[in-house]
Amino acid sequence: MTSKNPVGRIVHLQDWHFVPKDLYAIDMKNAHGRGLTDDEIDRLYQEHLLEVELVQVEQMAVLRCLIKHHGLKKVFLDDSHQPTWRPSGRRSLCYGRCRKMRVDQQNNELRQDAQVKAMMKEGPAAAIVLCGAHDLTESTKRIGGGLFEYLRVATKRFKVIGG
Repeated sequence: MTSKNPVGRIVHLQDWHFVPKDLYAIDMKNAHGRGLTDDEIDRLYQEHLLEVELVQVEQMAVLRCLIKHHGLKKVFLDDSHQPTWRPSGRRSLCYGRCRKMRVDQQNNELRQDAQVKAMMKEGPAAAIVLCGAHDLTESTKRIGGGLFEYLRVATKRFKVIGG
C-alpha cells in the first residue's frame, strides 16, 4: 500500500519461522502421507533449519539497510504460536497453517491493529518480521488514515522456499 506523501513506513519482512523438531516431525509425516524414519526426520529438519537461517541472513541485510538509510530504530517480532502479541517455517507447518487458519476475524483485526499502532509510534520507519501469510494493509489504512506506507517484503530466499 503506497501513500502519496507518507509520514512513515511500515516494512513487513515476510518470515520463514523456526519450528520445534517435534512439531515439524508430525507435519512432515502428514505431508509425506507415511511414517518417516528418524534419519529422514533428522535430514528434513536440518534442511528446515538451514532454510530459516538463509531467510534470516537476507532479512538482516534488509534491516541493516533500513537502519543505515531510513532511520529504522526498532524491529518488531511476531510469535504467531503465542496467544498474545509482543514486540521485540516450514511452509506446511507455519506458512500454510497461517494461510489456512480459521481465525476469529475480529480478534485478528484487533491483533493487527495493535501491531500497526505500536509500529506507528516508532517514528518514520518501523519494521516487523511476521509470517509471510499475514497482511497488515487494511490495518495500516484504518489506523494510519492514508499517512503511512505499508511494504511487504519477501527476500529472494523466502520467495524460493515459500513459493
